[in-house]
Amino acid sequence: MVNTHTHAAMTMLRGYGDDMPLFDWLQKKIWPVEAKFGKEDSYWGSKLAVLEMIKSGTTTFNDMYFNMEETARAVDEMGLRAVLAYGFVDLWDEELPPPRDVLLDRVRGVGGLLSLLTDRVDEALLDAAGPDLRVVSNYAVGYDNIDVAACHARGVAVGNTPGVLTGTTADLAFALLMAVARRLPEGYDFVRRDRWQTWGPLLLLGKDIHGATLGLVGFGRIGREMARRAKGFGMRTLYFSRTQAPPEIEAELDATFSPFQELLARSDFVSLHTALNEDTHHLIDARALARMPKP
Repeated sequence: MVNTHTHAAMTMLRGYGDDMPLFDWLQKKIWPVEAKFGKEDSYWGSKLAVLEMIKSGTTTFNDMYFNMEETARAVDEMGLRAVLAYGFVDLWDEELPPPRDVLLDRVRGVGGLLSLLTDRVDEALLDAAGPDLRVVSNYAVGYDNIDVAACHARGVAVGNTPGVLTGTTADLAFALLMAVARRLPEGYDFVRRDRWQTWGPLLLLGKDIHGATLGLVGFGRIGREMARRAKGFGMRTLYFSRTQAPPEIEAELDATFSPFQELLARSDFVSLHTALNEDTHHLIDARALARMPKP
């Protein structure tokens, strides 16, 4: 009998919080203990696992974990057969993305690829990787850089990280709005250039956020999170989108649907949250700016 997937040293942790939900168990129990695992812990945990496998009739096992030399020592002493290996990761740790030729060379023979949105995953890359490639995981919300159809045709699974940056992107967008409204970059530069002498009632006055009207063009996940932040700052929110949001969403966020031209005319600030395509390219032009209220 062959056991094809083990982490033998973890036998030491059997019964330790194993009635907990998986992620809580890993995060609160297992990972903190594993961080302190020493070589002797791995040795004795592996030896216990080997004893149990011998008792069950197992003759060979495959194992991947920490301190594999200690597992090998335990296996050798107990006379069992085992295939032992660390996980192998070829990590590109430069600040800039790998050049295309380097990426195509280093992807050869890999089983999985963790790609960034700067890495083009296309037929050429799939050819270079070869038949061992089983999964591409994109370290991004989008996947425009991946030829999904080509991956599907080769049986290569594709993953991404949808939703993880929705609130974060809205935070940044709202921070930029506030910085512009209160003229923070200008104020920073003013002080750094040693131009400030004393307070003045109109000096870099800017515009209030509270009580102002925010126009959102696009009302998807990020647009709605922007509306949530605007509500917290006492702003009025108008939005324009291809489809009107359900009434309960509008009520929750105090957001009102408005035609695009009317939104421009009524908004003190406008924030764009749409995909860039032929319909939205140069959506805000001189004519659009001219419709907005004058400062």
